[in-house]
Amino acid sequence: AVNERGAGWYIEGERLFTQILTCECPMLEVAKVSESLTWCHCTAGYNKKLFEAVFETPVEVEVVHSIRQGFDECLLKISFK
Repeated sequence: AVNERGAGWYIEGERLFTQILTCECPMLEVAKVSESLTWCHCTAGYNKKLFEAVFETPVEVEVVHSIRQGFDECLLKISFK
């Protein structure tokens, strides 16, 4: 499923993935590429809080890759503890 902002979710095995097709980070608006995932951890933290509230259980969120690294999407892996 993809929403109006180009974000989608899918399940693979026992993990949930968030796929984002546009970079939403205001800090990186002027930068075209950043090989570091450091900037993406605020998005991971947001997803952590969101999914912990929705599922009422702790989750771990891993940034798999990002648009700023040159990929076509930002991909986050959500694992249930």
